[in-house]
Amino acid sequence: MKNILLITLLVLGIVACQTKPSNLHHLKYNKGQYELIFKANGQKAKPGEYVQYSVLLKDNKNKVFVDKRKKNDLLREQIIEDTAFYKDLTAAAEVLYQLSKGDSAILYIPLEENEKIKELEHSDTLIFQLKVIDILDKEKMRDIIEDEYLKKEAEQTEAKIKQIAVDQIIMKTWDDYNKGKLKGKLTKTKSGIKYIVLEEGNGEFAKKGQKVKIGFYGMTQKDASAFENSFGRDKDLELTVGAKQVIPGWDEALTKMNKGMKAVFFIPSKLGFGKQGKMPIIPPDADLVFYIELHEISK
Repeated sequence: MKNILLITLLVLGIVACQTKPSNLHHLKYNKGQYELIFKANGQKAKPGEYVQYSVLLKDNKNKVFVDKRKKNDLLREQIIEDTAFYKDLTAAAEVLYQLSKGDSAILYIPLEENEKIKELEHSDTLIFQLKVIDILDKEKMRDIIEDEYLKKEAEQTEAKIKQIAVDQIIMKTWDDYNKGKLKGKLTKTKSGIKYIVLEEGNGEFAKKGQKVKIGFYGMTQKDASAFENSFGRDKDLELTVGAKQVIPGWDEALTKMNKGMKAVFFIPSKLGFGKQGKMPIIPPDADLVFYIELHEISK
């Protein structure tokens, strides 16, 4: 009898978790409803001020589309001074206008069939989890923007310096390779990849199925024509090893690397873009050269 009662309570609990709460508020200008899940009684933004907030956007199947909850990812919404434009607010912004500093809310937006693009074909509802982190006046916002601008300029300068350094490394290695100066220094795999380790890393080599973050520079072996360079963008490439997200030569090369390693790989055409190439950037049957830095390995 106790077991039957326990099972009944569990089922009721599951049903309750999957049912929307009853204390929902309807939006005035948009489709959807929201509930206040935490009231902090903090400061509320005035017209012209900025709401700094976090957001997690998912569907009713728990598929996550946007996750902006980390400190460096927070979003901002300026409170419109002219109420005549409130009708143009997004549903999320309309909820934020009701919140004070420290408040949290969940917004539910039902989806019609004609709104279900491929990524939403199995979704019935979009769910926004919103939290107001801070209220920023115009002066504070101006200081933040200025700091962000200076930081971005510094990052761009650093990226250019790094790009020049990498440029010199790969060109010297390519030149030494063509002049035969790397004989005895290259490691060759069974598939035909040749590589030289410029700086050793530490820990275990990357394995199939693991996620990695890398910096890379790619060019054709024949004429050193550069076609891709993550250092110029100052943004690592993230990928899963062995998932066929990149050329076969890369999937193999990454398994020869561990965290912190820097190496140059000479990849034959058959493990690159093959007979078709990738016109107009990479011609058919082009052997490739890649400088790769492996910055992070995760499960």
